[in-house]
Amino acid sequence: MDIPVEDIRQIPIFTSSSQQMAACLAKAVTLVTYPRGTLLYEQGSPPTGLYIIKSGYVTLFRQSQKSSQILAIVRPTQCLGGESLPSNLPSPYTAKAVSTVQAFYITPSQLSILLKENPDFLVAFLEIMTSRLRQLAKLVHDLAFRSVASRLAGVLLNLAEADGNMTSDGWLVPHILSRKNLAEATGTAREVVHRILKQFEQDGLIRQLGQAFIILDPDALIAIAAEEAR
Repeated sequence: MDIPVEDIRQIPIFTSSSQQMAACLAKAVTLVTYPRGTLLYEQGSPPTGLYIIKSGYVTLFRQSQKSSQILAIVRPTQCLGGESLPSNLPSPYTAKAVSTVQAFYITPSQLSILLKENPDFLVAFLEIMTSRLRQLAKLVHDLAFRSVASRLAGVLLNLAEADGNMTSDGWLVPHILSRKNLAEATGTAREVVHRILKQFEQDGLIRQLGQAFIILDPDALIAIAAEEAR
């Protein structure tokens, strides 16, 4: 069953697309659902198609024998996958649903056709890839030049900006990432994240509410996140 063209136009990257391109996308995508914990694809697996998140959250991460590094959190209306299809190389990272996820999916064969036959879609696809490249470049900078406390403050602020709600006490950030996920996003051990969160709490910067938290002093967190170790 074709997806309504209006659903395609609600995706920011395709908002200004032509009617023809939106119609082609509506015919090409399939609505898929994944339970929490599902691996959409794995690091080293064959090239994937393109996923456009309708609801839920997906983490992208690289994995070694002993640890993982979260590269990005993909949110509703954002895209993932397809990076290695043009070069026919293995997938560069694993994608995991950290909540129930609904997504529009374009298969590798359909994605190849769209890239070859629709110049407007090719431009949009390049914008998606460029955005991911900027995100990864920032991660490399943070891992190289910022302390663990600075990186963790940045992760908390990003969660608040993208997913938080302002309350009378401060920014309420819902439970999206576990403490293990926070460690993987920060590039450190879970015990270190626990210790720094306790210090942030003692300093009056945050209040932990189980797996959720409230940012009480965003200005102080912003200052910490901006610090560079070298």
